[in-house]
Amino acid sequence: MAHNESSDFIREADNRQVFAAQLQRGRFTAARISVGFAADDRLTDPHALEDAFLIAYQNRDYAGDLWVDGAHVPTQMMPGGSFTFYDYRRQWQANLRSEFDCLNFHLPRSLINGLLEEEDGTAVETLVLAPGQNVSDLTVTSLSQAMLAAVVQDQGGSPLLLDQIALAFCTHLAATYGNRQQRIFAASRLAPWQERVALEFLAASEDDAVSIKAAADHCRLSQTYFVRAFKRSFHMTPHQWLMRRRLEKARDLLKNTTLPVSEVSRLCGFADAAYFSRLFQSRMGISPSAYRRRCQE
Repeated sequence: MAHNESSDFIREADNRQVFAAQLQRGRFTAARISVGFAADDRLTDPHALEDAFLIAYQNRDYAGDLWVDGAHVPTQMMPGGSFTFYDYRRQWQANLRSEFDCLNFHLPRSLINGLLEEEDGTAVETLVLAPGQNVSDLTVTSLSQAMLAAVVQDQGGSPLLLDQIALAFCTHLAATYGNRQQRIFAASRLAPWQERVALEFLAASEDDAVSIKAAADHCRLSQTYFVRAFKRSFHMTPHQWLMRRRLEKARDLLKNTTLPVSEVSRLCGFADAAYFSRLFQSRMGISPSAYRRRCQE
């Protein structure tokens, strides 16, 4: 039986990328699968039955056939930017007739309900969406594109950023499609000691191994509450704060040392020097080398 997390039930793939966020309540996984040619007969293999959901986000237009529990389900062309929902507790199979480029999110139901326990304890049995139904959702689109950018554009799949995206994705799906009434919830600011601990922990991270779970644990908070409270305290997400601090350190090193740009990148916590240079250029409007030359004039 194929592994659902990596969408192994789709055998013919020109490209397959799998990345994950390990949250307190479970593992959130996304697999990008693409095939660049059409085929009349391209059936998926049987998938493992499990208590989990699949959200299939289309990066481009896709057309195919769908069967759920052995019965054919009429479907329409799925435009790029839309998603469809499947429950892994039911047996479904698809005939992937067109070219496609999809981002398949694997969400254990225990992960979603574990996150909801941190808020009001209301569980989700399933999502109120029909199999094969096309859904256009700007929030899902923006989070999917952010997930792709975090990995495809050589950001190294920062656990801190992937954790934030995963938390936002799960809570949005549960609130919007989980057949439950969302409680009005507003996190307060972090307490002064929590602000200090959070910033000290983030500042001490020398690489991209830092995670939301670890930061939240240091502040004795759940992950969802920590992210909301951090944003109320500092008007930015933990990842945004960390990137800003690392770029400030990079500017200081470029100005006051002769270290190579690659070494500046490493000392500032960036595993990929090329990504560091692109990020510096996008945020500062100038490349690291040009910034150093300007400081020396």
